[in-house]
Parts: sequence; structure tokens; C-alpha cells
Amino acid sequence: MTIACDFDGVIHAYSRGWADGSIYDPPLPGALDGLRRLLDHDAVFIHTTRDPAQVAEWLTARGFICRTEHDGPFWNQRGQLLVTNQKLAAVAYLDDRGVRFTGWDQAMSALGIKPRLLDCGWCYEEWGEEVHPHPECPIGYTTPPAIAQAEQERDGAYRERNRLVALVAGGLGEQAVVAPAPDVDEPGWQILYFTLHGRQCSWHFSPRDADLIAHFEHVPADDPRAQWDGHTTKAKYEHVDYLARALGTPGPFKDR
Repeated sequence: MTIACDFDGVIHAYSRGWADGSIYDPPLPGALDGLRRLLDHDAVFIHTTRDPAQVAEWLTARGFICRTEHDGPFWNQRGQLLVTNQKLAAVAYLDDRGVRFTGWDQAMSALGIKPRLLDCGWCYEEWGEEVHPHPECPIGYTTPPAIAQAEQERDGAYRERNRLVALVAGGLGEQAVVAPAPDVDEPGWQILYFTLHGRQCSWHFSPRDADLIAHFEHVPADDPRAQWDGHTTKAKYEHVDYLARALGTPGPFKDR
């Protein structure tokens, strides 16, 4: 059989890389003895990007019989080294920079080449195709993961709040109605209005949470029951806090 052997880094120590192009280093430990042992059993050729004559002269000075001229894609002669800059057929290549290929995924991993991440930070491009494996990332999603996580947590907090608002409106509120939100440009936003112990309260609901208030009466934006009375967010929550303390205090409820 035929063995191919790289020169620089396998036979020549090549400690400084190409440098000035000369063969400046001694052989690697065991390199010359290893070559001789290979020649006893197999046909061997040296493949190099250098001038083959330069390498052949270096090897000849160390006792090897070398040639640089050869026609054809095969080298089968034992006992003599062919030095060439061509890639000939061989059963194995000895190379300090070789990567054994078993598949492209394995090769990319061995070379340290990772798939290009898309802007979302979850999905990636592989072989020219966008791959979207993340369940929370629709195709074309471009929000960075930190922002996406913060938005998800914010939306979750609003949904928890809106569950409680819907509960209060249904259990303690009076005249609860739902109307379109005229102060929000995004379609689908609604406002839940109700009276809580004599005072109007209102909360905005995003389209994501519309299911929480679907059972209340829906009215147009100009319905008299859906007109904001000017209460502020601060005043609204002060009223809620007062009712929470009053309802949680033993004894008869005392309205203020």
C-alpha cells in the first residue's frame, strides 16, 4: 500500500513556520527512523508545498534515495522516496494539520467553525439556511435574547395583574364594561371600567389578555359608562390599598 507523508511539521520540525523559506530545523525526534521503517513495508511519498528538489536534497543528505519526477496518480515503489507537490492516491496521509473527515458537521466542529447565530441569539444559519429550533422564536424574530426575556417577564407580570383586576371587577366591582382604548394606537387594546365602592377604576388590557375580560359587557368607546372620570393611577391604587386594608380588618367594613 502507499503512505503519504507531509514534510513540514511531520519530518522537519518547522518550529518557526515558513520563516525565510529555508529548511532551518533538524528532523523531529523519530522522524527519520519512522520513514525508514515505513519504506521497509510500503511505498511512501512526501507531499509538500515547497520546491520538491529542496526537500529531496535535504532528505538525500540524510541517507534517503529520493526522486522528484513521476507521471501518473499512483506511487507504488518501495525503498525510494518520491517528493512531490501533487496529491497522489494513498491509503493514509500523515499530516500535522490534517482533520479526519467523517461528515461535515464533525469537520466544522473539529475546525472550530460554529453556525452563525441570527440576531435573536437563539437560532442560527447552517449551510445557507436559517434554522429556528427555539419554540419562542418565530421565523424572522430579531429581538436579542436579553430583551426578549425581559419582555416575556413583563408580559407575564401584566397577565397576573390583569387576572386579579378581572377578579375584583367581577366580585367587588359594579357596572363593569369593556370598551376600545382610544388612547392606544395599536389595535386590539381595551379598557375595563368599573365602579369600586363608589369610585371609578379602569385598567388597560392588551390583546394578549383579551380572554380575561371576554365575559364582561363590551360597549363602544362613546358609551357613557366607558368615560374616564379623570382619576389618576396614584389615586386609583390608593383607593385599592384602602379597600384591601379595610376588607382585611376584622369587624364591620367602614367606608371612608
